[in-house]
Formats: sequence, C-alpha cells, structure tokens
Amino acid sequence: MTEKERDNAMRKIKACLARADEERNANENERAIALRQANALMEKYSIQMIDLGDTDELGPLGTEECSIGAKPWKAHVFQAVGKLYAVRVLYGNGLVSVIGRQHYRGVVVDMCQYVMDSIDREAKSMEGDKRFKASFRTGAAQGLYPTVEAILKARAKAHDDVSASKALVLVDHFKQELQATEDWMSANMGPIRKGNRTKTSSEAGYQAGRAFGQTISLSDQLGNSAPKGRLS
Repeated sequence: MTEKERDNAMRKIKACLARADEERNANENERAIALRQANALMEKYSIQMIDLGDTDELGPLGTEECSIGAKPWKAHVFQAVGKLYAVRVLYGNGLVSVIGRQHYRGVVVDMCQYVMDSIDREAKSMEGDKRFKASFRTGAAQGLYPTVEAILKARAKAHDDVSASKALVLVDHFKQELQATEDWMSANMGPIRKGNRTKTSSEAGYQAGRAFGQTISLSDQLGNSAPKGRLS
C-alpha cells in the first residue's frame, strides 16, 4: 500500500467515525453503519486507532448499559469480547455495563449482539430439552475465551509489525486505554457490583455449546457481517 492510499484510507475512516459520533449524528442506524464501515477499513488496511491521531477520535470515556435479563451467559459474551477493546464489563440486576471509550463501546455492543444471536439461533436448532439448551448457551459463551486469548497473543506478536496486524489498537496503546478506563471508573462509579455465576445442568449441552463457541469468528464480524441492530 502506497502512502497516498494509506492517507486516503485514514481520511475515509475518520469520516466514518465522525458519522458514528452520536453528538454529530442523531440517526442511530446511520451511526451503526458508519461504525461497521470504519472497522472494515481499519481491518482491510491494517490501520490502528492510534494511527488516526489523538484519543479524541475514540470519543469520551463513559458507560453504556444494555439489558440482558437474568441470562449470565450473555454477560460472558460481553466480558469475552470486551477483552479485545480496552473496555471493562460489569453485570448485575439484569444489566451489562460496558465501560470505556465511546468507539470501543459501540463496537463491543454490536459484536456481542451478533454473537448472542448466533448462539441463540444455534441453541434453538439443537435437539434436547431446556436444560440442554440453557447449558449449550453457557458453554458457547465460555467457548469464546480461547479465541479471545488467541487474538490477544497474535496482537502482541504483531506489535512490532503494524502492517501484519488486524488489531484495532497497538499493545502499548491498549494498555493505556485500559488504565484510562480504570481511572474513569474509580473517579465516576461507586462500589463495583459482582456478577452472577453461571450454572450448567447438562454437561452434554455445555460441551456441545463450548465446541460451537470456539467456531465463532470474532475478528470477521468487524466488517459488513456485523449486526445491523443495537441492544436496547
């Protein structure tokens, strides 16, 4: 890729991020589309957020709450995906709180919606009783963690070679963002509530779900296959 092509790609990404800013664009659907386009371009051209300028491009630190009900397996989906985007995820009282930069919060919410829909759809298609399917969902959520760890290891390995990395943030920048998130939480949030434990009543369902969860690609969902809707 030439320097001119890279500059053009960065301009397009910045324009997408501007359209994805809720303070500049009131249309939620347009913001979601712009966010997906930005991430697709970043993955295609191996451009990191840190390459785009200062952290103003990422939006302010804050929190976004999503209602998931009494379904701890969904909280595990958020917690797994959140590890990739320098956010913290808390769960309690049927709510997931995604804490971090505005851009990363949006990516996590969109990706988690896609993953949860995929797990739910697969669970409904499986043969078995309610206990099997509930355990399947739990296992599928847990099955995401090995993929997350593999992505983090690949990101660390590619740290010195930006052109080979598909990560949104470099390792050093990632650590800085995590610290900024922690500092924001300390200054703006009260005591941290503890999440609920997940339970499994069917070992067969759990193992089947875990196997399925490990097949879900987390990196590919940054492009056009990402969900069109948002959690409410």
